[in-house]
Amino acid sequence: YQEAMAEKVRAALCRDEVAIRDFYDVDHAVRNTGLLPQDPGFLALLERKLAIPRTREPNLSADRLDQLARQLDAQLRPVLREQEFAQFDLVRAIDTLRVIAEALAKTR
Repeated sequence: YQEAMAEKVRAALCRDEVAIRDFYDVDHAVRNTGLLPQDPGFLALLERKLAIPRTREPNLSADRLDQLARQLDAQLRPVLREQEFAQFDLVRAIDTLRVIAEALAKTR
């Protein structure tokens, strides 16, 4: 599970084309499965994922965040039950990923 979530965080931070589903999955994991994004073991695993050749640098630029906001209704809502969609908070997901990116920056 940790490996899969590290890969999901890597995708959220580094994917060429930002995908709202990555942010949803990270937010869901933190809220419902107890994923601790600042856990040293998780961060070490994520660091190894980011070291894979051709992995882009983490990117939470304003442009990417605008793209995410546009994907909410077009790409996320159609694949979730209304209750699941209502529980998702894009700002919270972004904040979680910022915390992870900042923790990673301290280790580099």
